[in-house]
Amino acid sequence: MISQQEKMVAVNVALEIDLTGQVCADSLGSKFFSGVGGQVDFNRGAAKAHGGKAIIALPSTARDGKVSRIVTRLSPGAGVVTTRAGLNYVVTEYGVAYLHGKSIQERALALICIAHPNYRAQLLREAIEVKYISASMADMEGKILVGPKELRTTYLLENGTQINFRAIHPTDEPRMRDLFYALSQQTIYYRFMSFTKIIPRRQIQDFVYIDHRNDVTIVATVPEAHGEDIIAVGSYYLDAKTNMAEVAFVVRDDWHNRGIGTFLLRFLIRIARRNGIRGFTAEVLNDNKPMQAVFNKSNCKITTKFTGNVVSYQMAFE
Repeated sequence: MISQQEKMVAVNVALEIDLTGQVCADSLGSKFFSGVGGQVDFNRGAAKAHGGKAIIALPSTARDGKVSRIVTRLSPGAGVVTTRAGLNYVVTEYGVAYLHGKSIQERALALICIAHPNYRAQLLREAIEVKYISASMADMEGKILVGPKELRTTYLLENGTQINFRAIHPTDEPRMRDLFYALSQQTIYYRFMSFTKIIPRRQIQDFVYIDHRNDVTIVATVPEAHGEDIIAVGSYYLDAKTNMAEVAFVVRDDWHNRGIGTFLLRFLIRIARRNGIRGFTAEVLNDNKPMQAVFNKSNCKITTKFTGNVVSYQMAFE
């Protein structure tokens, strides 16, 4: 009956969630607080409803911040009310983790990102110890940061399609990989100034694990059945000596000529100005006329310099 409701949304609470997505809602260890109640039925029903959403919501900590409610393992004696296979959305005051269909590593990273910042490094270390997360992620300790809510906006295309813009998230690594391999060789050449068929994982991580102030990366997304697809990405990297930031972005080929690049650049300019940056620099291939057109419409004071087949831009904010 629950699943037959249109756009059914069920919000249930939890006492503790482990990094694989197991939900304990009725006890703390072996100390019981309640019965199971309707969580399983409503969580499953809402997930199966057309346009429905099944949400588990909880504060990130307990006992005045002394205990993380997101844990590597459930407390001894804790019972699983909602299994990891039945979990879709988890919400804390630090954001949303969408877990449906995700691998264990993707689930663990998503949940660490919405844990309290004081516990993220510890959770990452423990997740590596129990092999939920690859040991290669060890050097990301302290870099699991979530962009502020202010780095969100939307853009409506002429055909009514809404594009969502937000700060890149640590769980976007597979989506960024998918974006790269969806680009044509010409688009790759214009963006990276070389013909390359493989993008190293480290390079993708350089996009994903940033501080959201000196380095900012914004992605444009569209909703899909599996969550969302990234169709464009734009970044700037601050040179503290000059207080100018190098800017670059790319739009997936099937979304070209819809104003997405122009909107993305203006959004990055707005963010940079708010952060006290005085302008952007960029290097563009001479035959990349579409990108030059985007920069020329930036409403900045533009200076250009030609070196070989590359045009160097300086865009001072008015």
